[in-house]
Amino acid sequence: YEGNRQSTGITNIVTVPSAAARAGHLSTGDVSVDPSAQQYFTFWHLPNGALLGAGDTGNYTFTAQQVVNENFVTARLDHNLSDKDSLFSTFAFDDTPYRSPDNLNDVQLGDQTTRSTISAQENHEFSASILNSFRFGRNREEVQDNQSAKAINPAAADMNLGAIPGEPAAQVSVGGLTPFMGGVEDSTHFLWTSYQIYDDLTYSRGLHSLKFGFNYERM
Repeated sequence: YEGNRQSTGITNIVTVPSAAARAGHLSTGDVSVDPSAQQYFTFWHLPNGALLGAGDTGNYTFTAQQVVNENFVTARLDHNLSDKDSLFSTFAFDDTPYRSPDNLNDVQLGDQTTRSTISAQENHEFSASILNSFRFGRNREEVQDNQSAKAINPAAADMNLGAIPGEPAAQVSVGGLTPFMGGVEDSTHFLWTSYQIYDDLTYSRGLHSLKFGFNYERM
């Protein structure tokens, strides 16, 4: 068994609208701000650093924790079933959950990657010249995105802000600003499994040997 516990402090510096820009007072002149668009300003914090350029945008700096916990297990079995039969098997399991806030500190993102492999081989000696080897294997990869996602900013879970009924706020990209990646989404599950079966028969006589067999793989 091998375990890894990592909690790293990270500093993010993002570009957000200034207080004047949110009210429609731009460096190029005043504009009216649509109330629907104004609701989305909540996803960009007010600047806590210097204003940039003409003052329409500024820096917002925040610190957060990036947490990665990994658990890795491996096992091996060697066993003689009889004078003519032997068994060999290995197993490996790797589980890695990860969590970190999004780029604007609105949503806590949580992902989990899991990998497991198992293989077994059985050797049978029919005679001094004939040996059969049967092998089986299974590989599985599993990824769960946004598994533990939660709203740091309550507005990220507000379904009234969704572009589609019943959905959270949509992604927004504005030139010159750090993009908003969207509100709290349902988790996405990816799964891939592969099976392998092999069988080989080896016949040896004197200085010569012949090998027969088949293999099957399901991806």
